[in-house]
Amino acid sequence: MITLHHVPLSRSLRVRWLLEELGLRYQLVTRSFADLKQPDHLALHPLGKVPVLRDGDVVLYESGAILQHLLERYGEGRLEPKPGTRERSLYWQWFHLRPVIDFHPRVERCSWDRPQYHELLRRGIRWALGAIDGL
Repeated sequence: MITLHHVPLSRSLRVRWLLEELGLRYQLVTRSFADLKQPDHLALHPLGKVPVLRDGDVVLYESGAILQHLLERYGEGRLEPKPGTRERSLYWQWFHLRPVIDFHPRVERCSWDRPQYHELLRRGIRWALGAIDGL
């Protein structure tokens, strides 16, 4: 059984999204940021962060490593271009590009009453869409 230790609006969202895309059954353990400093969680991740994924006897943290594990173990070639291709190289580039992947949590944390955040988000969105259009 796969178990994902998750805090809403964190990088664990990336892992949860992939679990859903792959149609995998999993148990979701939702925690608060304060819970991450408790001994039971520190036993899973010594820095007290999320995500943490338990897959049988394998316990992993760091969202990118977890995503690669899930794709290799359960992906069956889905959601990834073939190894050795140009498309695969571009795939890895976008896979590791955190500003785009982490966009949703950052939006949620913004204080919408501050106009400087509006412009910052507009610039970020324009940059990301321009990069995607250039592919």
